[in-house]
Amino acid sequence: RNNVNLSIKLFESAISIEENAEPLLGLASCINSNDTKLAIQLAKKALAKDPKYVDYDYRQEQLWGEKLQANTEILLQNEQLKKDVILAKSKINESS
Repeated sequence: RNNVNLSIKLFESAISIEENAEPLLGLASCINSNDTKLAIQLAKKALAKDPKYVDYDYRQEQLWGEKLQANTEILLQNEQLKKDVILAKSKINESS
């Protein structure tokens, strides 16, 4: 809800408890405009842990808000994530 700093703190807190895909990708999306290199590293780790997060509809089912969704879509279009996104999509297509 337009409080990126709070979102970052909450994602970091969640990651400190357990390094799951959802907070990793959420944090990556929040920091992408300020630290693209770290955002890409976090996104790669998130997609490797749970490829389903590459899918917009899946994230929507997980109750991701519009702004976070939009920022994630921008992040996932980064050329450095192209192979990771393709691999994640292929993994979710195999399992469906």
